[in-house]
Amino acid sequence: MSELDYSVLGAWEDHPKRNFETDATAVDIDTRAAFVLTRIDGNSSVADLCIVTGLGERDTLVHLKRLVELKLVFLEESQGKRRPINVRERHKSAAPIPEIDAPDYNGSSETDAAWLAQFEGLGSVPGRRRRGSGKNRFGGLKFDQDLLREADFLTVEFKKEVIFLHAYIGQIDNFEFLNIEPTDDRKRIRKAYFEFSRRFHPDTVFRRDVGPYEDKISAVFKHGTDAYELMNSNAAFRERYLAAVQVRNHLMDEDVANRRVTQQKSRLGRLRKQSTARKDALRARLQKNTAVRSSASRDKQVGSRLDKAKQFYDEGMAYFENESYTSATNSLRLAASYDPKNGEYGAALALSEERMKASKAEAQWKRGYIQESLGHISEALQAYLEAADVLPKPDYCSHIAHLLLKYDQDLHKAEELALKAVKGDPRNIEFKLILGRIYQQAKLTKKAVSVFEQVLELDSRHAEAKQALRKLK
Repeated sequence: MSELDYSVLGAWEDHPKRNFETDATAVDIDTRAAFVLTRIDGNSSVADLCIVTGLGERDTLVHLKRLVELKLVFLEESQGKRRPINVRERHKSAAPIPEIDAPDYNGSSETDAAWLAQFEGLGSVPGRRRRGSGKNRFGGLKFDQDLLREADFLTVEFKKEVIFLHAYIGQIDNFEFLNIEPTDDRKRIRKAYFEFSRRFHPDTVFRRDVGPYEDKISAVFKHGTDAYELMNSNAAFRERYLAAVQVRNHLMDEDVANRRVTQQKSRLGRLRKQSTARKDALRARLQKNTAVRSSASRDKQVGSRLDKAKQFYDEGMAYFENESYTSATNSLRLAASYDPKNGEYGAALALSEERMKASKAEAQWKRGYIQESLGHISEALQAYLEAADVLPKPDYCSHIAHLLLKYDQDLHKAEELALKAVKGDPRNIEFKLILGRIYQQAKLTKKAVSVFEQVLELDSRHAEAKQALRKLK
C-alpha cells in the first residue's frame, strides 16, 4: 500500500472553513465535492467532517483536498495537540480465489481413470485447469525474459503461448490445449483445430531461424494434432474423456464457490470486529458535535438507532448462518435502514440478497423442471418464468423461449426472453437459433434473416441457418 499526500489538509483537529471570496459557481467540481462543501460549517474538524458526510474517510479527504486546491476552502489551524493526516491507500479489490491442486481424474471412477490412462498424455485429465483469464491466461507461469527476446520476428504473445503449451503438454486437458470448451460440437472443434494448425504448424516458420522455439512448436503441434485426431476418430474415448473433464470442472467450480462464500464470511467477521470500535468512535465524535450544534437528546436518539441496528444485524447474521436467507435479508435490511452509513451492514445485506435470489430462483426452476417432465407445460412455464424474474440467467431465458415457441404460446414473451439470452451470451449459437425461429414463426422475415446471418458469421457451415435463409429469401 502507498501513502497518499494529504499534507495540504494539515491535521485531523484543524477546522475547514468556506472561502466566500471564490465563486463556487465558476469552478468545475463534481457532485460529491459539492456535497462535501455543503457540509462545511466552520465548527467541525476534518475528522468530524469525515463522519458527517457519510462518504468514508478516504473519499471525504480526496474531495476536501480538491476544494482546498481550488481555494473554495481553507484550513484554520487548531490549538493544542494536532495529529497530522496520514492515510494509506486501501486496495478494495477482492483477492482472487485460487484453484487448488487436486488428484488426476478427480471425480471419475477408477475404471474410467484406468481406461483413459492407457492413452498416456492424450488421455490425461489433470486435477485442475491451468489457464486463467485476462492477465492470468497463462496460469501464473513465469517466463524467462531472455527466452522471450529470442526470434524477435515472432510476437511476444505467440512465444508465450508456445512456451505455455510446451511446458504443460500432458498436464492440461485436450480441450484447454486446443482452446475449446468441452460442450463444443464437432464443427466447432474442427474449426478450432484448423485455427490451431494455422498458428502452430511447423511450416509457418519453415526456413526461418526460430532458435529454441523450433522443437517447442513441433512438439506443441504434434500433441494438439494427436489429441484432435483421437477425439475425432474414437467415439468411446471422446465420450469417456468428455465425462471425466466435465465432472472435474464441476467439482472445481463447486469448490471455488464454497471457498468464495467462506472468504466472504471471513470478511464479514473482520468487519464485525471493527464495528464496535468504529461505533464507539462515532458516538464520541457525535457527542462532540452535539455540544456545538444540537442538544444532548440527539446523541441519545442516535445511540438508540445504532443499538437497534446492531440488534437487527446480529439477528440477520444468525439467520444467514442457518441459510434462512429471506429472514436474514429482512433483518439486515432493517439494520441498514437504522445505520445506513455502516459499510459492514451494507455488505452483509448485499450478500444475503444475492444468496436469497439465487435460492429462490433455483427452487422455482426445479419445480418447473419437475412439471415439464410430467408433461404439465403450463405449470412448468409459470414456475420457469418466476425463476427468470428473480434471476434472468441466459440459459433460463433461452429454455423458456424455446418452450413458448414449441407449444405456440406467447411469441412476444418468447422474443423478449430470447433477446435477453442472446444479450447475456452473444456468441451462443443455440440462443440465436431460438430467436431466429421465433421471428420465422411470427413471420418477421427481416429480423429472422438478420439473426440467421449472425449465426453464419459464428459458424459459416451451419446447416439449419443456411436452410432457413434459403426459405426466407
